[in-house]
Amino acid sequence: MSDAKKLDNVEVKKNDILFNITGNSICRCCIVPGSILPARVNQHVSIIRTNIRTNTKLYYKFLYCYLCLKRTKEALLSFDADGTRKAITKGNLEKLVLPLPSYTEQTQIGDFIGLVNDKIDLNNQMNSTLEQIAQTLFKRWFIDFEFPDENGNPYKSREGKEYRMTVLINC
Repeated sequence: MSDAKKLDNVEVKKNDILFNITGNSICRCCIVPGSILPARVNQHVSIIRTNIRTNTKLYYKFLYCYLCLKRTKEALLSFDADGTRKAITKGNLEKLVLPLPSYTEQTQIGDFIGLVNDKIDLNNQMNSTLEQIAQTLFKRWFIDFEFPDENGNPYKSREGKEYRMTVLINC
């Protein structure tokens, strides 16, 4: 048997759910995008693949949303893995009972929550970009003294010309 064939059980496929089963990031999960393939996982990650050898249709985004719930994580962590450190076993995952609405409802729920999460991610990226812009402006204006004058020219770069401000004080 080839070495690659021996690793078939850890090969990741598009829309698999990767679920951390040990370590500090236990119970964290993600959906595999096709852009990272081919890929494999190590012993700290469980691959959850829906609709394999079963008559029950389970939408991967619905399952992902369910696994991300705080109460689901608490339930999984409450199972005893009989180890020296926190761990979740395949048996623990199989003990998990989840409500199973119709496949149509699962897709509506999973897709809607997915859209909301995408919007949250986009807003976080925009906030990060705006924060970087604000920090750049603050440094340019107040550390480097290159704030613009009334003509848009930077203060410090005006070839030594002083900029004097007249202050009127009303008493």
